[in-house]
Amino acid sequence: MHIYYHSKTTNVDLNPSRHRCLDNGIPIATIPLNKLDPDVRGMSSVDSQSDVVIPQAYELEDPDQMPTEDGLVIAEKVLFIDKIIYGIRVVILKHQKILKTITYSILLLLFLAYVAYSLSFRFGDEGSLRLTLYFVVLTLIAVYIGLAVIQTRPRNLVSLGGIFVFIFILFLMSNNKANINWHTVFWGLSLEFGFALIILRTEWGIGAVNWTTDRFLEFIAFSDTGSAFIFSKRYKEFNLIFKVVPSVIVFCSAIAVLSYLGVLAFIISNLGGFLGYCLQTNPVESMNAATNIFMSGIESLMVISEYIDSLSTSHIFCIYTNGLSSIAGSALVLFSNFGVPVEYLLTASVMSAPAALVASKMVYPSETGKDDTKICVVGTKSGTKSLMQALSLGGMQGLQLMVNVLVNLLIYISLFAFVNASITWFGDRAGVEELTLQKIFSYCLWPLAFIMGIDAIDCLKVAEMLGVRMFATVALGYLQMGTYFTNKEKYNEYNEIYNNTDRSELITTYAMCGFASMPSVGITLGSFAVLAPGRVGELSKLAMRGLIAGTIASYLTACVAGLLFA
Repeated sequence: MHIYYHSKTTNVDLNPSRHRCLDNGIPIATIPLNKLDPDVRGMSSVDSQSDVVIPQAYELEDPDQMPTEDGLVIAEKVLFIDKIIYGIRVVILKHQKILKTITYSILLLLFLAYVAYSLSFRFGDEGSLRLTLYFVVLTLIAVYIGLAVIQTRPRNLVSLGGIFVFIFILFLMSNNKANINWHTVFWGLSLEFGFALIILRTEWGIGAVNWTTDRFLEFIAFSDTGSAFIFSKRYKEFNLIFKVVPSVIVFCSAIAVLSYLGVLAFIISNLGGFLGYCLQTNPVESMNAATNIFMSGIESLMVISEYIDSLSTSHIFCIYTNGLSSIAGSALVLFSNFGVPVEYLLTASVMSAPAALVASKMVYPSETGKDDTKICVVGTKSGTKSLMQALSLGGMQGLQLMVNVLVNLLIYISLFAFVNASITWFGDRAGVEELTLQKIFSYCLWPLAFIMGIDAIDCLKVAEMLGVRMFATVALGYLQMGTYFTNKEKYNEYNEIYNNTDRSELITTYAMCGFASMPSVGITLGSFAVLAPGRVGELSKLAMRGLIAGTIASYLTACVAGLLFA
């Protein structure tokens, strides 16, 4: 059976031998019915007088069966076009993903070209140069995240969401949202991203961190020789008092020597100047942020004590937050002896400096929106008169520091035990079994742990440690954290329940790397009362804001590290 092709509504005569379709007396086409598309062949039930609309889109297997009449030229052209369309369709379906990627890439390039042209249209002034630099950096970060993070570890994007959440919280806390200098925020986060990219994603960066960690541990290990000489070879049986304390004393002596030789002053002044230049922050507060990487909050205050009275409230708040957002080098030695990974502590200490400036400048920005970036020289050189004096004085400072730490640990561990026993007793009376302060922390802070990128199965335990760090002391939090890392029996028990992944360990270490805790607030205010008694009143009103800002600064560092974790 045959049927004739035509592009219009056609009167079809179903003749069993040969069927002719006329258009003003001109034969159009003769097509075997079995060569048509199945949808068309399904129309064979029409009668001899039916008007049939036959689709044009079909493929003719044997074009030679077409009649040689003049009217067939039109049909051949139509069939040729149909073949081209069909071929294009096959190619599109076969390479759909590739074509989709190419399309998006072309659209992105067109958008980039438009932005580049728009910026170059009025290129030359400071605003256009800055916008161009912002755009280039954002594009590079977005491309890297798309290629290196999304395709390999899409779970890391949770940490990216955490960055936006914490920035939004800081924005809501701001006392003057209109004066926030977004240049400081952008470059502070960009510096953190760049540094994390180097130390977590590049071979030479990882190698440099590992080399530094090994040399650090080797140096600290020499304190064991002195401990063994004084306390006998059984000193390790009393790890905290006979091993940790001597290592901190030796490290503080080394820091004092570096300060006397001017090495520490050189590093701090250059690093602080770099931060101030990039983030457009005041040189004093930038220098203070750099000093906190190596010294405690009290020591860093003494370095800039002559400038405190002349600083604005925004600068004072920034210095206060800096001290709560980082740990000193001596604390790094202490926590590493608890079993916390040294490489995480080292990198977190450096990354916390720009994060602290970002958090403080969002919560309490400068009154004018911009800081005076005029360069000034901060006296960071040691006041000692000889190398031996610096060595001895540094050791005495380390001893005083450890006495303070041990006393606080004794007090807070005892109080924690008492509070937990009381809460458990009240919980039992209400039918809630084994209720503790840690359990309350674990549920209240679970969302914060999750948005930082902690694996869901680890969130409860991590949230518990975050609560201990904030409401007790960071030393107690790291002591609890180190227990899971070093004590095999407890670690295996913890691992069976919570998994304790490498990613969770890294994020937790970064999130806890700071002195932002309730006791530290009192200690810092006491230090200001001695060095600048006239500024204590205004700072005490901002104490809790500073605590939250310092905590979020550590969380931002953890989010950046979690985003780039490989």
